[in-house]
Amino acid sequence: MENERNRKGWLVVLTCFLLMFLIFTTSISCMGVYIKPVSEALGITRTAFSMTITIGSFAMMISAIFAGKLMEKLNIKYLMLLGTAISAGSMLIYSFAQGIEWFYFSAVLMGCGVSLTCNIPVSVLIKEWFAGKNEGLALSIAFVGSGAGAMVLTPLYSYIIENIGWRYSFRFAALCMIIILIPAVMLFIRQNAEKRIHVDTSMDSRKLMLSDMLRMPATWLVITGFVIISLANMVILNQGIPYWTDKGFDLAEAAKMISIASGLLVIGKIVVGKLIDKIGARIAAMICAFSLSISVVSLWLIGVTYNIVFVIIFIAGYAIGAAAATVVMPTAISYMYGNCDFGAIMGVFSMTGGAGGMIQVIFSAIYESTGNYSYAWGMVIGLCAIMILLISLFVKPQNRRESISAGIWQ
Repeated sequence: MENERNRKGWLVVLTCFLLMFLIFTTSISCMGVYIKPVSEALGITRTAFSMTITIGSFAMMISAIFAGKLMEKLNIKYLMLLGTAISAGSMLIYSFAQGIEWFYFSAVLMGCGVSLTCNIPVSVLIKEWFAGKNEGLALSIAFVGSGAGAMVLTPLYSYIIENIGWRYSFRFAALCMIIILIPAVMLFIRQNAEKRIHVDTSMDSRKLMLSDMLRMPATWLVITGFVIISLANMVILNQGIPYWTDKGFDLAEAAKMISIASGLLVIGKIVVGKLIDKIGARIAAMICAFSLSISVVSLWLIGVTYNIVFVIIFIAGYAIGAAAATVVMPTAISYMYGNCDFGAIMGVFSMTGGAGGMIQVIFSAIYESTGNYSYAWGMVIGLCAIMILLISLFVKPQNRRESISAGIWQ
């Protein structure tokens, strides 16, 4: 019986890996390869196209609130099937777009699809199957899908774009989601009836509800930290390639650096998952915040003066740091608030991904107004310094006494 439960649990992890590999990577991580070709084909500015990412991120942010609640009440399998179908549909709409308004409409669908298939349901399912035993490892394997996907799909989509066209790249992505993901979700996604996360109204101070969490100053400071983490990650993935190509790198060379960094993220997430199991979520979060910050600085320096040392630091920093938004976040939530209202709280924290995506359009706007990325990189690097402080100071266990009236430093 125990072996059968383990087998089912790891099949859930494998399916979550595939969802992150195809849906998260295509919808979030790989959009940078489309900025220049789509903008040129439709005769629009990069800022106009980047609004697609912003709109999708806003939709993901809003839908995350409802997704977390829905997963406490409805069967996650059916919600994930719906999200997969929506994601595939959004890719098809992108592929037939005749104007930027098509992208804006489809971005709303894409954001909803990601909320129903990626971070929130993956975190809830793994919390049910692995809570207290190999949770960090299981989370890291599932979330490795986004890094593995970026490693494989970034150069693949770039190849399709350069040799066939960007429309066929989107159609290829949609076909993969339909053929691979829908059968996998139908066959292998299931909830652990014995350990299903449920609301416990005990007055134990570690069993905090969503309403308790929202009244705590530390919550909003940590959320701000995760918004900056998301922003830094989105800037790297979506603006790194056009920044480097403007500095003289060709598309394939720029995409290769992002691809290698994303590929090593596969190893980085496993390392971070094991760190969480060994040293806890707080220290792991601090390590990831620092690593992501030095990755941003190195990406900028590569464009200023190419040096292989900067490339190595960029890749290594990203491989560890980017795990903060996926592997670290759900374990940090449990560390801070317990597991009582995990799905709903995870939904609120998942809004940080959407918020970061929305803010990153400012990066493109700065480029459009100044003609270069210098001021934009300065802004992001400054925010990364703030992010390190917020994560280091406020990721800690919370209790009901820490309300708004208690003050930030209590």
